Formats: sequence, structure tokens, C-alpha cells
Amino acid sequence: MSIELLEHLKSIFEVVGIVLLLLTFVAAAGAWYFTKKYGEAKEEQLRAELSDRDARIAEANAAAAKANEGLGKSSEKIAELTGENLKLSIKLEEERLALEKYKAERAPRTLTREQQESVAKKLKPLARIPHPDGVPERVDLVMFPVNSETTSLLSQIAAALSMAEWNVSSTMQDGASLGVAVVGVHVMIMPDSPKSLTCAGALAAALSDENIEAHEGPVIPNMHSCKEIIPNEPDRYKTDPYCSRILVFVGDHP
Repeated sequence: MSIELLEHLKSIFEVVGIVLLLLTFVAAAGAWYFTKKYGEAKEEQLRAELSDRDARIAEANAAAAKANEGLGKSSEKIAELTGENLKLSIKLEEERLALEKYKAERAPRTLTREQQESVAKKLKPLARIPHPDGVPERVDLVMFPVNSETTSLLSQIAAALSMAEWNVSSTMQDGASLGVAVVGVHVMIMPDSPKSLTCAGALAAALSDENIEAHEGPVIPNMHSCKEIIPNEPDRYKTDPYCSRILVFVGDHP
């Protein structure tokens, strides 16, 4: 191979080497440049994703806060409604009890057979004048107003006193003739008669024990004592049932 050819080839490879060197430099510069741009783009993408994530987190937090606020208001509303319902329930129960009490108070007064026997048991020890071997005590019966309720109750009281072996008047009078009106049951007495007072108190107490409102006294209207009627027999009231009698006056429902 001639020297000229070798020199020529040497020159070619030197040129090729320079070109390859330049290409290597360009490739390195290009790799550096695009690596930098890729990093910047990736960083920008990451910042965008982080920003989007933060926005979603903030939105979720806002929604949660709103939901909690709504839950708090709902809880307050529920508590308010519960309180109102409780007040209404209490009010309705009070009204129900008041109605039952009113009905019980306005229900017709009555003495059952068992109650009549209870009254009779308490009045029987007072059934004789003088005690214990005298004649039966006397009771007169009056009512006003005259209606089914007063008539029924007076009949039941009369039955109880009959069980107690008292001398019960066979008729029930209209109390209007006495010129007085009473509420409940009043057991009126003869004046100046301790026995009449004792009997009246015992009957009023016995009726009250059976939830029949009853009161002892007053003195029978326009009635004189036996001492005034029969002044020459001052002790007549001790043996005469007329002088120690009582008058049962059944008035209007309390």
C-alpha cells in the first residue's frame, strides 16, 4: 500500500474521528438538555397533581364540615322535637288524669251492698235508745233536688240503716219544704240531744269512709227540742227516739 493511500486513509479517519467527537458532544448536550426538560415537566406534573390532590382534600374537608354542621343542626332539631314531644305527652297525660278525676267525681254516688254492710256495722252499736235494750233509733229521709241519683243514694243509705236495725222512715221527703238546699249529704240533728249528735257524727263518718261526702249537722230547720215541746219531761230525750232522731238530707252532687 503506498504512502499516499495511507496518508489519505489517515486523513479520512481523522475527519471521521472529529465528526464522531462532535456527534458525541452533540448527543451529550442533547441528553443533558432533554433530561433537564423532562425533569422540569415531571416536576410541573407532580406540582399539578399535588395541587389537584390538595384541592380535592380541601373540598372533602369542606363537605365533611358541612355534613357535621348539618348533623349538629339535625341533632339539635331532634333534641328540640324530643323535648316538645315529652312536654306534649306530659300535658296529654295530665289532661287524661284530670278527665278521669272529673268523671270519677261526677259519677253517680252509690253504696254497694258491701259498703252498705260496712256502714251498718258501724251504726248498729247506736241502734237502741236507751242503750242497749231500748227501742230502735229513728232516722228520717229527705232529698233535694229530687232526681234518680239522689233517690238511689238515699235508698241505699236507708238500706244500710235498716241493716243496722234502725227505725227508718218509710217515705223519702222532698227537702224543698225545709227551705234549705245542701251539697253532698248532711246528717241533721235534733236540738239538745247528745245521742242525736253522736249518731249524726257516726253516720257522716261511715259514709265518708265509703267516699260519700257527708257532714254532721246542722240542727233540723224549724225544729224544737223535746225539752221545749215536753217541758214537764226533761229526760224524755234519753228514751224517746223522736227526741234523738237524725235527718239524712241528700243534696246535690258535690
